[in-house]
Amino acid sequence: AKKFEKISEYLVEIFDAGNPETSLGSVITAEDLITKGIANIEQLREEDEIKVALSAILAEVSLKIGNLKTAQRLIDDTNLSDRGTELSTDYVRMMRVASQIQRVQGEYDSAIYLLKKSLEFNRLTGDKLKEAEDLMALSEILQRQSKFKEGISAADSALNIFEAL
Repeated sequence: AKKFEKISEYLVEIFDAGNPETSLGSVITAEDLITKGIANIEQLREEDEIKVALSAILAEVSLKIGNLKTAQRLIDDTNLSDRGTELSTDYVRMMRVASQIQRVQGEYDSAIYLLKKSLEFNRLTGDKLKEAEDLMALSEILQRQSKFKEGISAADSALNIFEAL
């Protein structure tokens, strides 16, 4: 609960940039908010868990608005490769964003590796929805690689999970 409160406070602070009392007449873009958020993360003296959670949110938003460079920078700053087996929901969220970036850039082997790590974590934690989403993403990559049989198998597994939800 404390982590959620800190993240909520942080996000509200970022969006305060659009407050009409302090920025009247200014046009605030999503990119402006992300830039402010990154600057605030760099100044945080909070525990690593909060920084990772906030970085994962900002990386996902950056990806969704098409700013791969910023999303990749946030991922790089998180040092995913240094985590070993110490994974959390936020690190896995970051892995999923990294996988999407790799997929867009045609780095399919890297994308598959990250998706499989995410899939493994989601199976361990019992997050069936994320497991199915990972399987669908994996299916898409496999089909792009002309591995149709494996892609269809992953899609079938995802469909079975979706139907059971």
